[in-house]
Amino acid sequence: MKNNLDKNAKWLLWVGIILTFLFPLLLPVFQKMGFGTFGDVGEAIGGITSPISQLIGSILLYLALKAQLSANNIVQGQIEKDNAKEEEQHNTEQIRAFYTFFQDTIKNFSYEFSDENGKQLLNGRRAVKCFLNDLEQMKVNIHSTDDVLMYDGVRELLSILKSAEDLFNRIDTVSSHSQHILFYRNLLQHELLFNIFPYQDLDDEINIKAEKCSVCAEAHSYYPPIIFDKIKNLESKFI
Repeated sequence: MKNNLDKNAKWLLWVGIILTFLFPLLLPVFQKMGFGTFGDVGEAIGGITSPISQLIGSILLYLALKAQLSANNIVQGQIEKDNAKEEEQHNTEQIRAFYTFFQDTIKNFSYEFSDENGKQLLNGRRAVKCFLNDLEQMKVNIHSTDDVLMYDGVRELLSILKSAEDLFNRIDTVSSHSQHILFYRNLLQHELLFNIFPYQDLDDEINIKAEKCSVCAEAHSYYPPIIFDKIKNLESKFI
């Protein structure tokens, strides 16, 4: 319909222009045909060409307005694209900052490990594993939330897992289609698997399964259930 309307408007414009220039050339013919004096003929031609001129002006005005609307739509579309790109960039920078903070919390986790060779201050992944392993050997009832929360390391690990959950939720809320943001989602999964989670994936490959606990019937190994439950919840968010 739009193409037909444009085509008809152009045809009317050309017809109107031709008629506007053609009528004055026909003045002698009109005089011989008995239209009277040139004044009368001029009034007749003016009365005829005036509506044509107005029609031409209306068509030109329509075309001008249409071109203006098209230009406005192009500008509006570009503005929306720029806003979407700016918003995605802002979200990516925000996710990057959150991920860096999460990564730093794991690196800053420390634990003083003691063995026959003396004491050694561990950080990051090794500190997490040794702390949880020693926690079970301390004769702590890992099924008692009150008992395990007495240790700062447990509260710190819970805080790390909570920040990971918040970051997953933030990524899923912002956009699941942005490749830049999905990249940080994959990095987050990698950090959790290799720094916090039990070696379950590695154990599966060599057919070593953690035995089920006699108390809760969960294969949580030496992880306190309060931490293991958080880990299982995070696993459900993996791609």
